[in-house]
Amino acid sequence: MNYYFHPSPRPSSLESISDEELLNIYALAVEAQALPDFIEIVKEILDSRDLIHSEKV
Repeated sequence: MNYYFHPSPRPSSLESISDEELLNIYALAVEAQALPDFIEIVKEILDSRDLIHSEKV
């Protein structure tokens, strides 16, 4: 089965935390080799806050 992330109109828990906490979550997720979908969601939020700039092709 394929599952797809569908953004909610309400802010997610990740969107409501501080920049520092979000950066820590991203670093821990990469280190723990979390699911790529989760890492991508975190990267998108970081990018929207101009904390990182992901390569979009």
